[in-house]
Amino acid sequence: MKKLVSLLTLALVAVCMLTMGCMTAFAADADAKWTVTGGGASITTDTSGVSTVVTQASQSALLTYQDKVSFQDGANFRYLIAQAADIAIDANARTSGKNYIKLTALNAAGQGVEFKIYSLYSRVNTLKVGKMETDVTYLDPSIEASETDLTITDGRQYLESFTTYANVEGASHYIDIHKEQGLWYFAIDGLTALPVNSIAGLELNDCTVTMEIYSETAATVRLYPAIDGPKYSFTDNNWMQLGSDVITYLSDDTVRYKVADKRAAEFPGSEIRYREQLISTVGYDVREPITIEFSYDVSNASAVWYAVGLGRPDVLESIDKVQYDLYDKLGNGVGYAFNMYSDSLAAENDGIMFQTTTGLAQPTYRPQNGRLEAYTTNSPSTGYNDRTSMDTLTFVVGETGTTLYHNGKVLFEDLVTKLSDFESNGYMAYPYFHFFEDNANVAKGNTIVIKGVNAAKRTDEGTLKLVGGSNQDLVVGLSDCDNGEITLYEPVVSDGQTVMQQVSSELYSYDKQSQQLTVKYGYFDGKAYDVYNLYARNASGSEEIKVRFSDPTLATQSPTTDQSSYTWVKGGTEDLTVTVDIKNGIYSSFSGGGILRSQYTYTPGTDSSVGRIVIKADYLNSKKAGTFTYTVRTTNVEEETFEATFTIVIQDENGDDNPPDGDNKGGGCGSTAAGAGTLAGGFAVAAAAIFLFRRRSQRS
Repeated sequence: MKKLVSLLTLALVAVCMLTMGCMTAFAADADAKWTVTGGGASITTDTSGVSTVVTQASQSALLTYQDKVSFQDGANFRYLIAQAADIAIDANARTSGKNYIKLTALNAAGQGVEFKIYSLYSRVNTLKVGKMETDVTYLDPSIEASETDLTITDGRQYLESFTTYANVEGASHYIDIHKEQGLWYFAIDGLTALPVNSIAGLELNDCTVTMEIYSETAATVRLYPAIDGPKYSFTDNNWMQLGSDVITYLSDDTVRYKVADKRAAEFPGSEIRYREQLISTVGYDVREPITIEFSYDVSNASAVWYAVGLGRPDVLESIDKVQYDLYDKLGNGVGYAFNMYSDSLAAENDGIMFQTTTGLAQPTYRPQNGRLEAYTTNSPSTGYNDRTSMDTLTFVVGETGTTLYHNGKVLFEDLVTKLSDFESNGYMAYPYFHFFEDNANVAKGNTIVIKGVNAAKRTDEGTLKLVGGSNQDLVVGLSDCDNGEITLYEPVVSDGQTVMQQVSSELYSYDKQSQQLTVKYGYFDGKAYDVYNLYARNASGSEEIKVRFSDPTLATQSPTTDQSSYTWVKGGTEDLTVTVDIKNGIYSSFSGGGILRSQYTYTPGTDSSVGRIVIKADYLNSKKAGTFTYTVRTTNVEEETFEATFTIVIQDENGDDNPPDGDNKGGGCGSTAAGAGTLAGGFAVAAAAIFLFRRRSQRS
């Protein structure tokens, strides 16, 4: 009986504990990072540190992270809603003020950031799959409400709202706070609020982190311990993007950005301006030319036009952000946007718009919008191939306006941008790319490959070659564009991926005064004979240096002919034979004088490199009198091309190679002098004798 009573007592206690668990925190692990500090909720933590929070319906639950968190070097928090039934998914959450998750991080002075996340649509929705909206607010007790600026209230500065489309349920969500290049990024699910310059000096050390959960149905949310370091980076290759871009580092030391805004699925067929523009995080001195090299993929482009320009010093502040008037004067939720995202970046910062469908360019500055100029892009219709697909824009900013060069040609003069526009910020400009689409298309996006801004540039031309065994260094003319130290990189394969590896500084040197890069022979010594790509980098980009390391046993000499010039007297009947020594090369082609393949033959030598080109008499007789140049081309296994040239002097039967009506450029019938039969016969006999003599000489 005593045992039964004891068992009943224990059972009763257990029931009570489970019942009370809705009002108090219960931890299975003494080292739980999250604890319930307000409202109705229960919490359990497994041995791996993952806490499961169960909230009561229509009650706010407040949780506090037990450790102080420093965000100066970055930190992120992860939460998971396993299935739709685990939380109320509410399309009207913004206006109802219900159904949200809110994370707040505050330093000892009460400064910090607030994320308020609304779960609007589930993964079964057809157009708005997994849509969530996030309001980001800067918190500071010293902030006083503004009578004119709706974004500023007591202690709060509303920064921005943005939409994510990760599945609400069944997916991990990451709230990420970190600094990059001196700016704060407040991010969730890989997207971030636009950085704000005015709070760049914010210190977020030893912060208290809290999470509030409100759901009209009982919610079950898994919370994970904080993770040190940023979850995502928003500055790559000195370009800032807001997070939806797919970034790929290519094997030719360029970077590809694919901007595919998921909002296009929500707004099919309607106007959409892409939020994910690319903005340089590095400023460039407008007192010197600014050159941007890139390739825009026209093969699958969604943009009606894209813009490239020089951002003013306040480029970040010039971008319109999505912001909502959350509550009216009576405290009722309204949720309409009082500020929508637009094309303000392109409108307020001077640049050029390229219309991808018309091949026309126009200034972004609205009073100059009517200026239209045709442009020719190097970007192929099949998408980016290699660096030959790059377009080059050069901005030359002057005292009264700007001249824009596109692929070396003047596209616009007297653009409105002038030096004084940048005076307040030390004459620094911040290049940007901006995208716009009229008819949203989820199957398309905007893909752009960037080489760099004021990247290193070769000052010489032609193929570079180094012969094995020569022990000679390779010297390349190279400008650093006054944009930082030159370093040399080579592509290497690591774990199946091509990555760039810096070449040892002992194997190369750069002389800034002479603008010459010297690659020592030791870099090539011992390598296989092949073509090697090296990349000379400065601060913002690289130049590709293609070098052929050549086998000395292969042909390195041009072919030769037995004569530099031949004479043909019209009326001859024997074909003309040209003896050709192709050395150790491979015969490739023969051309010149409008000759067709059917009008000559090439016969290789049987025991040597000496072959014969036989030019048919009918062709020679069809030419007008004059001098014609012909070229013999050879190659080797390294696909190098070598050539030899010779001339054929065509004479009329009277010996004239330049008659009054002669034309040494074209073919066709030439005029002959009347009554010259006897003389012509003499020339014919002489020509035949000369030809026979040549054939006998060749045979001997």
